[in-house]
Amino acid sequence: MYKLGNFLIGFLAAVIGLLSLVALAMTGVVMALISLPAQWAGLLSMLPFLLMGICALGIWALCAGNHAGKLAFAFIMLMFWYVGTLLAALILFCLFFGEQQQPSKLREAGLLE
Repeated sequence: MYKLGNFLIGFLAAVIGLLSLVALAMTGVVMALISLPAQWAGLLSMLPFLLMGICALGIWALCAGNHAGKLAFAFIMLMFWYVGTLLAALILFCLFFGEQQQPSKLREAGLLE
């Protein structure tokens, strides 16, 4: 279960990374074609960098094996994207369920008292 959670984090991070590149390109196109007020233009230009930061968090959490980073990524996905909400709930279930199974395996091996 823990490996499934890690796979889903990697998958979502890759999808968000691709979306951030598309959003970065589309921001330039939108700014060239449509005249927007400065507030909207500023918000639209920040979106790709926000997505890149979320992508970096997911990739870092996987590469470093940081459990807190994985949980932070999953909680951000709960609020961020409707597909991400379903996958984040599955990620959280896998991370918590996999976390509870690991100590029982260590007890059986005699590594924990």
